[in-house]
Amino acid sequence: SKQWYQRRVRGCLLRLSLFFPLVAPAMSSELPRIREPAQMTSAYASVLPSYGSKRDPGKALLQTLGAPSNAVRDRKAPQDWNAAYNSHVRLSDKDKNKSETQRDASNRLIRDLDNRTKTKQAEINRQLQDRITTVSYWKQRLTTEHASICQEITNLNMSKQKTQQALASTELPTEVAGNCLKNREGREAIDLVQDLVDDELIAELDLLS
Repeated sequence: SKQWYQRRVRGCLLRLSLFFPLVAPAMSSELPRIREPAQMTSAYASVLPSYGSKRDPGKALLQTLGAPSNAVRDRKAPQDWNAAYNSHVRLSDKDKNKSETQRDASNRLIRDLDNRTKTKQAEINRQLQDRITTVSYWKQRLTTEHASICQEITNLNMSKQKTQQALASTELPTEVAGNCLKNREGREAIDLVQDLVDDELIAELDLLS
């Protein structure tokens, strides 16, 4: 039928396009119109060989469709296509291996930097904690010493007040002892003697002064 011959021709074109991508657009644009089965058999008798024929259907089809002569002359063998394909595969594998190597190196660098960062951060946290502990200890010591100094100042002020009161309380005895010595110095003749009373008054003045 018409559809069977049309599928057959398009199958041949598809197989040719796999090996000759430069010729496929020309062939697809110049595809002849499919006619009735009886007429098409005579038109494509030279293009579609019978079973077991050794003719090249691709070359005959290109010549029948009016393809450029250089397209027929530059046809490649399947081995060439396989070699090119294997070359592309090897290059792709090489690029893939290189990319995987760079990816592994980047991952190692990331892990190394992450470990170094965590180690440094832990060390800094430990140093900061030690510093906080030291500052807290000395702050407590300073607070204790400040309280002790304040208490000592209070005690000294109290002692000062007591000393001032004691000093004020010695003024009257000093005055009395001095007046007594002055009065005893006013004695005359035989009464002017250095007796025990004079010694006690002098010792009291020395003690009060």
